[in-house]
Amino acid sequence: MKLIIISIILIGLAVVLLALRLIVKGDKSPQSSHIEDNKALKKRGIGCANKQMAELASRQNLADRLGEDPQ
Repeated sequence: MKLIIISIILIGLAVVLLALRLIVKGDKSPQSSHIEDNKALKKRGIGCANKQMAELASRQNLADRLGEDPQ
């Protein structure tokens, strides 16, 4: 029973501290974790895999796309 109470207290403390951080920081929107929003990856030319596949498909003609092996 003591372990459950201690766990609830620790989880509650973590939630309160996270809420305080959001209040003090004042940033209402969370940071983006999308690849295209990362400056270091942009410098290296790394982008979203879905967009890269769409770009590749737009460059190939239909005969080339039908000849590829599906993975």
